[in-house]
Amino acid sequence: MSKTSDLHIEQQESGESHSPTMQRIVIVEEYASAYTLDEHGNLLFTPIGEYNQIYYSSDANQGGNTYDDWDEVDIELVGDEYDYDSIIDELTSSRYIKPKADKGALHRLESNKKKAISFFETIAHGELESNGTFNQVLNESDLGLKVIDTEPYHSGGGCLHYFLHLSDKRILSFHHTDDVEVSYDRWESISDYINDHEDGMGRESEKPNYVGSRQWRFPFEILLMP
Repeated sequence: MSKTSDLHIEQQESGESHSPTMQRIVIVEEYASAYTLDEHGNLLFTPIGEYNQIYYSSDANQGGNTYDDWDEVDIELVGDEYDYDSIIDELTSSRYIKPKADKGALHRLESNKKKAISFFETIAHGELESNGTFNQVLNESDLGLKVIDTEPYHSGGGCLHYFLHLSDKRILSFHHTDDVEVSYDRWESISDYINDHEDGMGRESEKPNYVGSRQWRFPFEILLMP
């Protein structure tokens, strides 16, 4: 019935950046309308164009905001003619809410990447055997593994992670829980690994050779040091 898109609109006025409160819109082609919620939780709508164009005011110089051309839906007056409950559910569903990252923490993670790489080199050379050495899950020819990419990540709720993409396309993950794990599968990019909710991040313990071969411990706070 509907399709949802997350919006983040930046308005520039006198050199300052303004973040409007309208961050999510549901387009219902059947109703030829788009819907959003204002900061008070009121359901608003506006007509959409032939190709789902959405028109809104963004003239900050005239005191405008993104709701200027949107009308409030009087749900009690309309009654059951439209399925507004499902629209509101879409607008408030947590599965569309992207957590705000702690930019300071992400910056510290990236600035300490040498420490993460140093730990990787330690286990790659078989110098750490807490839960099995790295070499137990590598071929002898893979001892020349290198880190080809890194990425800090905030998955929400204060949960931070740091990823190393290895030259054999596996992912070495450092988690805020002090767990370190190497992926069972190969991945084209760290982003692919993070965004694959079926086989990627968070699924390693369900795959073969996890405990004793692909898991270690590392004090994550070291990666958060200034």
